[in-house]
Amino acid sequence: MDWSEVWILIVPMVIYLNKKAQPNFMVPVITYVFLGFFFNLICDGMYLLLPLLPEKYHSNTIFYNLHSLSRFCLFISFFLRLNQQEYKLIKKLLIAFFIINFIIYFIFFDSFFNTQHISSDLMTGEAFFLLFFCMLFYLSLMKEENSSYKYRKDFWVVTGLSIYMVVNFFLFLFYNPLLDKNAQLAEDIWNVHNIAYVIFILLISKALYVSDPDKH
Repeated sequence: MDWSEVWILIVPMVIYLNKKAQPNFMVPVITYVFLGFFFNLICDGMYLLLPLLPEKYHSNTIFYNLHSLSRFCLFISFFLRLNQQEYKLIKKLLIAFFIINFIIYFIFFDSFFNTQHISSDLMTGEAFFLLFFCMLFYLSLMKEENSSYKYRKDFWVVTGLSIYMVVNFFLFLFYNPLLDKNAQLAEDIWNVHNIAYVIFILLISKALYVSDPDKH
């Protein structure tokens, strides 16, 4: 699965360039596609070029942390742009809780710029909170009268995001301890993450491709 995190993002990029007329709530998703490509290209590229780089550039962990934080912010923006009126207070509380925990954690327990390891705690927190938003989305969807979802862009985005976060929650949670105990096993298990990421991006591609449901 080497470079799968990079090349898979070319799929939604190509679709978007051919179908630029997208609803407003898809703007953060499209932004993530291009930003994710940038971060993944840097991370994989640095790993490949490691022997050629000066020692001070041997760590790419900051880009994994930036990727996780930007993904959280962009998909929260996506959820807030949806025309769902339910659970507004819960969503605001979840965002506030994440921000408070983020600040406390990186002030007292770890450094966001740690060059020794990626912040698996940050990624675990990202997965935890985004899964809550996914759950609230589906609960709101159940209250709507429309029973057909195959043309709904938001449905495909959230489904992809849910699969990615569910599959990787425990991987993120235990990744750093596993890395300390058995680096090779941790590297092999990361292929599970890559498979889930491919599914996630393919479903984003599906969301970009499907037509507006109001036209069907």
